[in-house]
Amino acid sequence: MLTSYLGGFSILFLENGFLLGLSDGLWYWAVNKVIVEFSFVISGKRILTNAHVVAHSTYIQVSKISKGCVQIYTAKVQAMGHECDLAILVIDIEDFWLDMQPLEFGNIPFLQYVVSVGSAHLIGKIKVVVSRIESIVYAHSSIKLLAIQIDALVTPDNIGAPVFLGDSLVVIGICFQMSDKDIKNSRLVHDN
Repeated sequence: MLTSYLGGFSILFLENGFLLGLSDGLWYWAVNKVIVEFSFVISGKRILTNAHVVAHSTYIQVSKISKGCVQIYTAKVQAMGHECDLAILVIDIEDFWLDMQPLEFGNIPFLQYVVSVGSAHLIGKIKVVVSRIESIVYAHSSIKLLAIQIDALVTPDNIGAPVFLGDSLVVIGICFQMSDKDIKNSRLVHDN
């Protein structure tokens, strides 16, 4: 749940939880098994992440390192696009937005363009190549939409990570959830 800065721009990790119902009508807290997920700051004091990450959450927390201390903020879902597996979060506390630089969006890259995928383990970027651009069925919604395929495996650690054009900080897509049968084909949601 810590903030990472790539060239001064803000990439966040968030934690969420949800209530699970039992057959006898009781409820209990369950923290999402995947505790850390990528998200990042976009224009308008908003945070972009995958819809499946926050779809059933009863709380969403975002952490920020400020003045050497970790501060935890509660986020709210402003918009949810289940079809394209994207969600926009907001945080109403102005202190959160101090020193946050939004990432900008770019156009769909051409085939064989080099792109860089955000990595939770490296707190940096991994360079890969665009290998295909086509319509596919998204795992979260079962709806066919445009996706960008890259030549590297996107693991659960990369889901929600921004994908940059080359070495720039221009975002051309976001890593998203895939079906088990499609796990070898890493695909991105295009942001425009």
